Amino acid sequence: MALKFAANISFMFKECGDIPARYAAARKAGFSAVESAFPVGPTLTDVREAWSQSGVEQVLLNAHPGDPEDGAKGLAALPGMEDKFKTSLEISIQYCKALNCKRLHLMSGVVSRAEGADTFERNLRHAVARLAEEEMVGLIEPISPQAVPGYFLSDYQYALDVIRRIGSEHLRLELDLFHLQNICGNVTNNLKELLPYTGHVQLAQPPHRHEPGVPGELDWRYVLGQLEQLGYSGWIGCEYVPSTADSADSLAWVTDLGYSL
Repeated sequence: MALKFAANISFMFKECGDIPARYAAARKAGFSAVESAFPVGPTLTDVREAWSQSGVEQVLLNAHPGDPEDGAKGLAALPGMEDKFKTSLEISIQYCKALNCKRLHLMSGVVSRAEGADTFERNLRHAVARLAEEEMVGLIEPISPQAVPGYFLSDYQYALDVIRRIGSEHLRLELDLFHLQNICGNVTNNLKELLPYTGHVQLAQPPHRHEPGVPGELDWRYVLGQLEQLGYSGWIGCEYVPSTADSADSLAWVTDLGYSL
C-alpha cells in the first residue's frame, strides 16, 4: 500500500512567504496535499484563492487557537472559555468549508488535567455534534512537553479514553510520531494500539524535529514500513522544520526510502 504525504505549510516553505504563497510552493515541490495551522493574518478570501489556484488538497486544518491573551494554544480545555471555544469552532468550520477540508484539529490549550478535564470533554462533545452536521472529523493530538510545556493533552491513553467515551466516528486521534516518541516511545506496539483510533498521522525526526532524512532517534524505513503493514491509508503530514534553507531540498528522504509524492 502506497503511503501519502502532505506538506505542512506552517512548518515548510517559510522561505517562500506567508501561508498563501506556500500553497504554490508545496505544489511546485511535488505535493498534491497540504495541512496547516490556522492561518492567522491573511484573509479567508486570500487563503482560499491561493489554495484554489494551487490545486492541492487541504487535508487538515488546526482550529483557531484563541487570542494571545488566552495562550493561543487552543481553548478546548480552558475553564471559563467555553463561549470563546464555540466561537473559534465556528470560525474554523467556516475556513474548513472554504478549503474543502474534512479534518479539524481541536487544540486543548495549556492547563492542568485536574482543572481542564471536565471542560475538555464537554467542549469535545459540542464540537463533535457540530462537526457531524458538517460531515467533518475532529482530531485531538497529544503534544509533548518538550514542544509545548504544560499542554493539557500530553497522554495517549487519556486521549484514547476520551475518544472511547465520546464514541463518535467524528472524533479521532491525530498521531504525530515525533510526539509519540517524545512522550512514550515503544513506537511499534503503540502504532498497533493507536492506529484503529487514528484519523491522521504526522512525522518529524526526534529530537530536533527535522525531516526523516537526517540522523535521529527513529529508523524511518522501519517506521513507515510498519504503517504500511498495519494498513494505514490516510495522509501523513510532514510537520517538520527543514534542515535545509530551501524546503524542497529537504525532500530527498522521500525517494531514498522508496516513496513518492
